[in-house]
Amino acid sequence: MESTTNHGTQPNPMPTDASDDITQTGNAHSPRHASPQHSERKQARTFCDDLLAVSQWMAEHNSGDTHPFQLHAPEHCPPSVVQAMSQLNTLTFHDVLNCADGTTGTAGDTAAANTANEFTPIESAPPSLAESLTMLLFSFDEREYAIATQRLMAEQPSTLDEIGKEFNITRERVRQIEKALRNEITTLLDGEFHLSERLAAMFEAEGPILRYATAARIIPELESTVEPEGLAILPLISNLCSPTFSTSDGWLATPSIDDAVKLVKTDLPQAADEYGVVDLAPSASHANAEQRERETRNFTDWLAYSDVMLYKNHAILGRAQGDRAAAVLRVEQHPLTTEEIAERINAGNARSLANRLAVDERIMRVDIGTWALREWGLEEYSGIRQEIRERIERNGGSVRLDALVEELSSQFSISPNSVVTYASTLPFLSSHGVVTLADEERYDVPDANPYDVARMFRIPGGWALRITVNAEHARGSGSILPLAIANILHMRFGDTVELDSPLGVQSVYWTGTSVGLGTIRRFVLDGMIQVGDEALLEFMDDGSFTVELVRPLNGNALHDALALAACPQTADARRALGYLQDAIDAHDCITFAELAARLADRGDADIAALLRRLA
Repeated sequence: MESTTNHGTQPNPMPTDASDDITQTGNAHSPRHASPQHSERKQARTFCDDLLAVSQWMAEHNSGDTHPFQLHAPEHCPPSVVQAMSQLNTLTFHDVLNCADGTTGTAGDTAAANTANEFTPIESAPPSLAESLTMLLFSFDEREYAIATQRLMAEQPSTLDEIGKEFNITRERVRQIEKALRNEITTLLDGEFHLSERLAAMFEAEGPILRYATAARIIPELESTVEPEGLAILPLISNLCSPTFSTSDGWLATPSIDDAVKLVKTDLPQAADEYGVVDLAPSASHANAEQRERETRNFTDWLAYSDVMLYKNHAILGRAQGDRAAAVLRVEQHPLTTEEIAERINAGNARSLANRLAVDERIMRVDIGTWALREWGLEEYSGIRQEIRERIERNGGSVRLDALVEELSSQFSISPNSVVTYASTLPFLSSHGVVTLADEERYDVPDANPYDVARMFRIPGGWALRITVNAEHARGSGSILPLAIANILHMRFGDTVELDSPLGVQSVYWTGTSVGLGTIRRFVLDGMIQVGDEALLEFMDDGSFTVELVRPLNGNALHDALALAACPQTADARRALGYLQDAIDAHDCITFAELAARLADRGDADIAALLRRLA
């Protein structure tokens, strides 16, 4: 597509040649000025005298309420003319008489008054840009009109060749006509409506990019249209006025939207530091504070639209949580907790964020749940267990418990009780107020008896642990298991085992103060369980794992007791007693009352209450 743009030049006369004059009389196109002008006052007065005479006669013959005018607007008629026709069509003969001098009278008197006095012109508001442009366009012949609308006012302009073929003229002739039209229309846009001047003032006040709605409030002509086709004036203003600009998706930018996009994709990254942070603090300028505030607001609004994170007058270019966390720390220049970082970067799940921060080489933990940039050179927190180990090794193999509690609780956000708990469990041994590393044999399989654990029952081929599914399970968090699980899985301290399950490998680990179960979220997502369900975690003797729902309770004491204890269902009381004895290895309990007491002792009060109803 070829096009020429000259902003700020004076209008040049329309190029002509002898064989192709756009206004010559022999042209098949409509003439440049089609409406005749009646300038002789005598003719006007004769018309008014005739109209008044007719109106007087009609009024005297009871027809004063009829309408003297029945005008019909032709196609392509400008809106101002259509409006004038509509107003004339509403007049009655009475209205004509009243318009003469405000009172009715004889036709001769009224005609004399009109003859003696000149008509007083009706004052009206100056035409709008849309009205002026409509009148100008309709003064063009067919060829000029096509070039103006298809080249200067089109979002996707026709080429010079396309218009040349349409009117059987050369592309150079089209270019000449377009140049003249540019000059003529620019005179209207800038000479009468000062659009280039107003655009420059808007960008000076608002900055190079702003919401289109804001621009339209400042320069309403941007949203004007030319009737009757409803052609938008915006492309014309963009083509002929300066500074140049373009629009896209509710935005307006100078010199173009492409330049605004380049600012985000190229210029900002070049200005960012190693953490992807750009300081947006305004530099010294001649603009006043209000202008700087508007420009900054529009610019940051554009950055937010471009998915750039804004934080304390800084742009953060990274999009991954780790990148944004490091950038926030860079801006803050002091440690932040996991929750504080999650809130600032809108991370959602703080626990998942902590896992990401723990493996980010730029970030280190300086306290429980508190993070800093590694480049700051602060002391790294390695966890309670590692901190205890380091102090034992630093002190030659042992450390006093009270000194350990004092040091760790004062340096980190660790409670004294937590220090005591960790110091008393593997891999440590606390005896007589002194903490040491435990001997290797203490790492052996624990002797915790699974038959003594509440909610844990022997089932055919394995063990079942009854749990209530909660939101943490649904979110994917791990959970604590009784130490007896390490016993039945033959685990030593520090071990992690992987069990086969219908939905993939299930991990169980004993690396902390208790045994842990890896996430069972996949069972929730698969629909096998949901939050609030009573479910059985089944650890089978063959090394497999699965999750089953507890059978629904129905209010029958025997039925519900067997369901909660993961026993087969039966209505036979003696058989039910045997199932319950097998579940908790209580064959010495020969009545439901004795079983109830045993279950109560190990923490199964709900089943014990049901069995007491059967005693």
